[in-house]
Amino acid sequence: MNDILDSIPPMLTGDELMNALAVYPSYDPSIRNKSASERLVALTGLYDIYLPNQMSVEIYSKIHLATLRSLQKKRSITAVRQLAANKRMMMQQQGRGIISGADCFTIIGKSGIGKSSTVWRAISLIGGNRVIEWNEPFQKVIPCLVIQSPFDCSVKNLLLSILYGIDEVLETKYYQTALRVHATTDMLLASVSTACLNHVGTLFIDEIQSVVASKNGRNLINCITQLLNMSGISVCMIGTPESQIFFESAYQLGRRTLGLVYDNLPYDDYYRAFCRLLFSYCYVQNEPVLNETVTAWLYEHSSGGNIALTVALIYGASEIAILSGKERLNITTLSEAYDKRLSNMHGYVEPFLRQVHANPPKEKANTPAPIKDYALADTSNLMTIAAMRAKETKEDIVELLKNHIPVMEVSI
Repeated sequence: MNDILDSIPPMLTGDELMNALAVYPSYDPSIRNKSASERLVALTGLYDIYLPNQMSVEIYSKIHLATLRSLQKKRSITAVRQLAANKRMMMQQQGRGIISGADCFTIIGKSGIGKSSTVWRAISLIGGNRVIEWNEPFQKVIPCLVIQSPFDCSVKNLLLSILYGIDEVLETKYYQTALRVHATTDMLLASVSTACLNHVGTLFIDEIQSVVASKNGRNLINCITQLLNMSGISVCMIGTPESQIFFESAYQLGRRTLGLVYDNLPYDDYYRAFCRLLFSYCYVQNEPVLNETVTAWLYEHSSGGNIALTVALIYGASEIAILSGKERLNITTLSEAYDKRLSNMHGYVEPFLRQVHANPPKEKANTPAPIKDYALADTSNLMTIAAMRAKETKEDIVELLKNHIPVMEVSI
């Protein structure tokens, strides 16, 4: 147990954790007097800034504990039995899950709120990029392995991606061997389970929302569940809110995908501090003034404090100010950046603007229950699930969808 606890850095909490998570790129105020080209190059440093918040603390804690539980299972008697069961399955004999998963959870949030950046910061703090080496018996373990969900939700492509990711870090040949022997899906699953049991702490599957629109979505989730039961590792699935409605559609999926869900940032002290931090990295010649009016404007025009859009607005306004010779970061240049740089996002931001300036809607007495309890064999995407629910309960399908994803109604 002591060897396992020493394998990854100790868990951080409080101010120590916040300081470790934060990223503040170096900044020299004299840059404001340099040439436009030098300032534009330095301006890209805005995208490296990371200011932790409560979401950062929760994600870090969840990943650290999940990885620790996974590592503990690798030194158990059950792990030895599971290796033997996987070997029988690879030989096309009967095999089964013995060890069961250490933990399976989701991190779901809107694009641009910073969930992926937070995951990478957490991984870096627990040593996700280094290889752990144990003796007696000798074993190499990758604390955290991140892969992308296949766009077509192919089970075979997912399993091969895991093997390829292990090979890249450990310089093994699992991927080449699987291709050479033309392994069946069952044999490949057993091989991947064995490789993960031996070499992986927590497996991260990003862009999991691809399961919503694919007819193979249910097969992919079932494969992940089998992998969980046959390897004993922790599995984290990262995606956008569209995936939540899919996981709610059946009990067995909902139970396996309990986790963390995040929405827009509230307009609070954290968002104000984040804007102040971005404005402190000034690359225009005139000192910018950040007041409550400018902060509120940024919040509204970033669709409710979306971190990625906030950074894009300030970056675009600074770029315009430098290139045009205006050399001011204010509402004028921010508005110009919104019109010219974020034009593709207007369809998503403007509904939020109308909602902010309209009278707040009255609270509904009866909130529709989550969409669930439908057989996924007959439902391959979000619209199908919603249509089935609306037909059965006589609810308005538009109102039903609004409870799960942003919906904009337009007149024709």
